[in-house]
Amino acid sequence: KSALKKAGQNFWKIFDELIEGKEKEVFITLDTSFAERESLYSLWGLLVNAGYLTITQWKSAEISVVKIPNGEVMSEFQTLVSEIAGVDRMDLQQMFDALLKKDMERFIKIYEGINQIFPAPATWTQRKMHTI
Repeated sequence: KSALKKAGQNFWKIFDELIEGKEKEVFITLDTSFAERESLYSLWGLLVNAGYLTITQWKSAEISVVKIPNGEVMSEFQTLVSEIAGVDRMDLQQMFDALLKKDMERFIKIYEGINQIFPAPATWTQRKMHTI
């Protein structure tokens, strides 16, 4: 969780697409731990080594294609991101339920409630909520 908190904008752009179920090409190192060298490359390696991401293809020694392997891992990512964003997991579950049922009125009500509890700049909140 602390490694994700330190992640920059480039990480979150790729992560957003992974959460959408896409495969993404990333620069990665599996030889250096994130604790030894805090970099985007070692963060991707940490997530692969921890089982949060699966490598589907090696393009070169440093470039691979990764994806989130299954729904269980996706759910764990959602929990981690909700903790980082300071959003209650139950609120998220209710938001997802509203989305699945196409109940946008309920979704917006929950979303606005989260924004009142955790005020933040609009772009930050929108990015975190999109990721979640």
